[in-house]
Amino acid sequence: FYHARDGIVALKKTGHRYTVQGLDSDGSAPLWLQPTLDLVSHQRQKWQANRVHILAGMMAQKPVAEMAESLGISEQAVYANIRDGALDSIVEIFAASSASMQAGLDEGLDEGLEEGADKITKGACR
Repeated sequence: FYHARDGIVALKKTGHRYTVQGLDSDGSAPLWLQPTLDLVSHQRQKWQANRVHILAGMMAQKPVAEMAESLGISEQAVYANIRDGALDSIVEIFAASSASMQAGLDEGLDEGLEEGADKITKGACR
């Protein structure tokens, strides 16, 4: 809850669209993550709706033909949006961010499991 609140406060303060809070036990994320998300957020402000939908389609691994048909544009227009918006790079950024977040969650889970196992072991030895 506290990390979510901190994230909302950070977004309101900066005007960006993305933030990450609470990955590590001290509440920090990898140093590269927030500035990278800030750059994506800055670029996102210049996009038309089609580009947002194309990014969402790419994240969902939809074929270009399907995205073109659902948006009522040509496949060439989809490819132009991917190229002009550097959407391949943004998909990679989001994938790396997701992997980093998952690693942070896994680390926290591992620490919690270790603490729990220690408590169980100490309790069993009494």
